[in-house]
Amino acid sequence: MTSWDISDKLWLVDIVTTIALVATPIVITAGILYARRQCIAMRKARTSELIIALCSMWDSPEMAESRQKVNAYGPNLKKSYEDAEKTHALEAYTSLIRVANFFDALGVQVAEGFLDLCIAYDLFGKTEKTYYALYEHLINAPEYEEYVPYFRKLHELFVKEEAHRSQVKRQRAS
Repeated sequence: MTSWDISDKLWLVDIVTTIALVATPIVITAGILYARRQCIAMRKARTSELIIALCSMWDSPEMAESRQKVNAYGPNLKKSYEDAEKTHALEAYTSLIRVANFFDALGVQVAEGFLDLCIAYDLFGKTEKTYYALYEHLINAPEYEEYVPYFRKLHELFVKEEAHRSQVKRQRAS
């Protein structure tokens, strides 16, 4: 072998090494960008599934029956709930608390960041306001303060979101 043959091989190794040094960060960056895109797509898919599940739950026959009962009791909801609790009327108790539990579960999803506040407000904002008014005396009573804490948290978040949207609307109008 001549010295010419060895230097040709070393030159080829230098080229391959240089290409690998340049290509490695590019490939890693492309992999990171692809993984980020996949994470965003998975989050959107999970959000869609969550919205479908919440809407299905809200439209279920059991929930429709519970909403009807809660609406019928109206301002007497606290007394009706306490009567059902005292008499161990499980069906009535469950029916009366089901709507509050729904909003409590929705509050968990929003407060913990699993569902965007704006989306939740668009879907359930006015409805939550109506049912919070019906449940307010019950869930804010000292003896029930541990019940449905995320329903109360959701209400606070929705009140802030409503105020924010009103402010933005006023700014756009002026």
